Amino acid sequence: MSQELLTIKEIARRLGLPESNIRYYRDKYEKYLPSVGSGRKKRFKPQAVDVFKTVVQGLEEGLSSREIESRLAARFSQNPADIYQDKEINGNSYPEIYPESKMEVWQEVMFRQANTMEKMADALKLERGVRQEIIDIRQGHARIKKALHIIWQKHKKDQTKVSGPKEESLTEIKTEIKDLRSKQEDLENRFQTEISGLKEELKKCQFWTKRVLMQSSSSKVQDEGNKEGSEES
Repeated sequence: MSQELLTIKEIARRLGLPESNIRYYRDKYEKYLPSVGSGRKKRFKPQAVDVFKTVVQGLEEGLSSREIESRLAARFSQNPADIYQDKEINGNSYPEIYPESKMEVWQEVMFRQANTMEKMADALKLERGVRQEIIDIRQGHARIKKALHIIWQKHKKDQTKVSGPKEESLTEIKTEIKDLRSKQEDLENRFQTEISGLKEELKKCQFWTKRVLMQSSSSKVQDEGNKEGSEES
């Protein structure tokens, strides 16, 4: 019985992820993906699903690309076909155009930017939801305080000791106010936690963007120096 072979579309369906995400992970960690064929006819063995799951888990844990690759290297063997292809590519002039280090940096930047955008979208959704809940809580808090004030004024007017149902009503209102305050604090803490995580992700994105700019500037200066040297000779 022949082994089942999977397409990118099928892997994306099994993992519940967009095909574009799976293609990006494939390109970044292809040497760990068991596959057959090439080009559009390339298919992946079922074991590849575990590789993709490991990548996704690493991203969810906030691991860097190097940390994810170290985890893959510890758990999975490299695809022999891909190792051979890497050797073939290293023998020609393509690496001069696309050095591996630069490609890794660019891929890291793309991932960080995409991840930051997703977190920003999630944070905005949470911010809208939390703010609306806080508004609702404050409005409920104000209504309860007003009701408590009316009851207290009536008590003073009657000049009688509050007892029975009135005392129970006051206790219930005070308890509800306490619960509302606790819920409001919890929502505000959740919002602050999400904002802190977003700020940290933005810092990472800025770091990798600066690294690309510095690397691009260095390459440009080197190219200009080589050009001047060739003109002088």
